[in-house]
Amino acid sequence: SSDKKQGAQKVIKAPVFSITQEPNDIIPHIPDACKNCSSFSKCSKSYTVAEKRYEVDVVVKTKVILHQVMSVECPKCDNEILKGTFPEHITSTMQYGQNLQALVIALNTIGMVSINRTHKFLSDLFCIPISTGTIHKMVTECAQKILPVIDVIKEKIIASPIVHFDETGTRVDNKTCWVHNASNSKYTYLTVEDKRGYEGIESSGILPNYIGIAIHDCWSSKMIELLLNMKKQKDKAVFMSKEEPTYYYTHKFHKEYQSIIEEARKLNPIPEKVPSKSGRQGKGKIRAS
Repeated sequence: SSDKKQGAQKVIKAPVFSITQEPNDIIPHIPDACKNCSSFSKCSKSYTVAEKRYEVDVVVKTKVILHQVMSVECPKCDNEILKGTFPEHITSTMQYGQNLQALVIALNTIGMVSINRTHKFLSDLFCIPISTGTIHKMVTECAQKILPVIDVIKEKIIASPIVHFDETGTRVDNKTCWVHNASNSKYTYLTVEDKRGYEGIESSGILPNYIGIAIHDCWSSKMIELLLNMKKQKDKAVFMSKEEPTYYYTHKFHKEYQSIIEEARKLNPIPEKVPSKSGRQGKGKIRAS
């Protein structure tokens, strides 16, 4: 049940597609009859804008910057050779720029694009010969740099009076792992663990040190949550005049459903058969419901 009224609900309007900057180029389109007209030069100053249409696009471009250290004989310093210096972040003869590094890290972490696909994406689209090893190094170095920030988030979560806890399955190196989440209204702390239960909780390092109020779903509401999410995506598909959600969601929901059922079977094994009792083996109250 919900607080919504019976009947059709108000349709939520999609974000308006609008122009966020001034045009980089303006291309006028004159009438076809004017293109080869002998009076074109005479009439060209009389044109007015009858209608406007905007085309929003992106420019995919690789930028190469050459840094040159200059030297000179200084007449004020007894002709001593003075030499400039490279910027602090320029440390080798050939290296990748900070914008490219940020893009690599964003694709691999926020975008969840694999290292191999990130390599192929940059090689094919930008013609940048970047290896998978270099991509891995960029992500690893970024992770090391933000460790102090992660420690602060962890401390803030542990000190919070109320914290929400949850976990969800994910694939890492072709095996199932678990993302453990601890969050409040301001901070979110995530770790990826091999185990879902007690071992994963211990390794995550929040609950063993937490003394406040822990809010969690106790697992029982997982299936309800999944069904509500499935309904939500189905409603969106119907609104868009589609028969079903995208493959991404159907595949995602199928995996979550199987994961919930498997975990439920582990938590509720079939009772051992009583030797003296005849008939079909009982499944237990929970499995039978």
